[in-house]
Amino acid sequence: MIKPLKNIVAVVRLKPKTQTESGIILQGTADRKEPDRAKVIALGSAVTTVKVGDTVLVNWGQIKSQTTIDDIPTYFVSEENIDGVFED
Repeated sequence: MIKPLKNIVAVVRLKPKTQTESGIILQGTADRKEPDRAKVIALGSAVTTVKVGDTVLVNWGQIKSQTTIDDIPTYFVSEENIDGVFED
């Protein structure tokens, strides 16, 4: 695992939902623009607004860097480029 520095947050992209929790398939999901969600997997020491495991809305145009960890694309963004936290 990697530990980001300062106010950097490491996230992995989540796939858009194509069906509900009860199993109903959502029609038109291929051409519908859903907000890109990501899951927080690691935090820098100065991060205060999110925690590991949060599902967040990321401004993907402001990615600091990207790498692959355990065959999973991992993105590093500044805390201020996280636009929101989804509530369960």
